[in-house]
Amino acid sequence: MPPNTFRARLISVGNLTVGGTGKTPVVAWIVNHLAAHGVSVGIALRGYGRRSKIKTPVVLPVDACGTETLDFVGDEAMLLSEMCPHAPVAVCADRKSAILRLQDELGCAVVVLDDAFQQLHLPKIMDIVCLDRIQPLGNEHVFPRGPLREPVEALARGTHFLFTKGKPRSRALAQVTEWIPKTQSIFFCEFEILGAYALNNLLQVVDLRRLKNEAVLLLSSIGNPESFVRSLSAVDIQGKHKIYPDHFLFTEAEISTLNRWIEKSKFSCILITEKDAVKLRRWSFCVPCYVIEMELFPPPEFIEELNRIVC
Repeated sequence: MPPNTFRARLISVGNLTVGGTGKTPVVAWIVNHLAAHGVSVGIALRGYGRRSKIKTPVVLPVDACGTETLDFVGDEAMLLSEMCPHAPVAVCADRKSAILRLQDELGCAVVVLDDAFQQLHLPKIMDIVCLDRIQPLGNEHVFPRGPLREPVEALARGTHFLFTKGKPRSRALAQVTEWIPKTQSIFFCEFEILGAYALNNLLQVVDLRRLKNEAVLLLSSIGNPESFVRSLSAVDIQGKHKIYPDHFLFTEAEISTLNRWIEKSKFSCILITEKDAVKLRRWSFCVPCYVIEMELFPPPEFIEELNRIVC
């Protein structure tokens, strides 16, 4: 099947920089919004960081992967499956195969592509670019000289641009508008902490105010760990930050070493992101571990634009 004959309409959520721009919350919000409006929607992603090299699409929750689900699909797919309970999530390095399974076997009329800005061969009805409000284009150099995946001129391919964590300062905004067509729209989302819950008990809600004077360990293995610290600072929570590489897969030996360090350092609790929670639930910690719950709030203008194009 040639790529221009997909029956499903494709929405890409991607970025120009290496990680940490909030793609996953944007994908989840779009999918849940469309599902609430009666649209049959699925998610396709590569599954970066997974251990299994299976080349055929793996779909959550359809395919039973057993206790090794994380190895088969990766942390982002597991998180999206939790955040979007009404949407199948297809993981495959070949996006075309993932899309075909979602549309042909599962009846998806819309497929949201996680991290597909660089997938030029796919016919997208929306090509959304997520931007960090602090350094949207870094130093404007391509990796390894800078954080860009491709030259900044590639921004012109985007159809919609989302600052996912608030409005940037004027100079950062000017840096972006210099490179995008004047006909394209820029939107500013808010990304706020709703609260926290216990790692192994989603119903155990934690009052973050009581952690302000605690010896808190901030633990993260995400693309932009500094944004995690900034979000907690906004609610007056400080702590020692231990950073692991993005998509890091913890082992029993790593957890044992970490627990010894936690006891020695006399931390009273651990705070982690929801992305890390899907990887850490299999392990036990020597102190309480709490998951920070955050929510994306797109502006009405973006919601209207999405409804106009899709619904």
